[in-house]
Amino acid sequence: MEGNAQDLIDEMDKFGIRTCCVFSLEGVFGDETYGNNEVAAVVKQYPDRFIGFTLLNLNHGEAIVRKEMERGLEMGMRGIKLINAYHGYPEEDPLVDVACEFADKHGQFVLHHGWGSPAQIARLCETYPNACFFTGHATSAYGEVTRRFDNLFICTCPLLGWEEAERLVEIYGADRILFGSDLTDLPIGWGMAQIIYAKISESDKRKILGENLKALQRKIEKTPMP
Repeated sequence: MEGNAQDLIDEMDKFGIRTCCVFSLEGVFGDETYGNNEVAAVVKQYPDRFIGFTLLNLNHGEAIVRKEMERGLEMGMRGIKLINAYHGYPEEDPLVDVACEFADKHGQFVLHHGWGSPAQIARLCETYPNACFFTGHATSAYGEVTRRFDNLFICTCPLLGWEEAERLVEIYGADRILFGSDLTDLPIGWGMAQIIYAKISESDKRKILGENLKALQRKIEKTPMP
């Protein structure tokens, strides 16, 4: 998360976005502890607008990863963010399981830039049924996985080609798709327009643009915080 939180809220309000999942870019390219502190402060200030994700750098080892997840939970974070590709760390590694196990125990979201093979994400969905898995980016690779498990959701960012929104709905059904803006890297309107103008039902558009996340948010809010 970067820049002034009020600037982000103003941008969200422009497009009618009530709630946004956020993590720290500082944690991607620098100190994740500092970045997670910044996100937690914003979530505390605007609890109705932001869902905070604890960003992890798995290169730092299991002890530090576990400590940071516990810290994030205590600070009110509701999710975990992995971005192994940017950290030069394998997508399929036992420390990924450590993060997913923690999310399973505490009923958290887990957002990953790249989950790896369909077999890998299927194994994680089955092993950790109380965790809710988000793909970091749009993919057509996990259709069979979503048919087998109900705890995997596909992010729309980015829809780069003609009728990609329609294709995702065809593969997954609108119930399993979440709007992803990649804010602040990409403009909100750029990603939203491809859903608004897609040849899908108004009901499906509403699900993708907010109703699905609202339902998931209600579910995790039933899990007590420490």
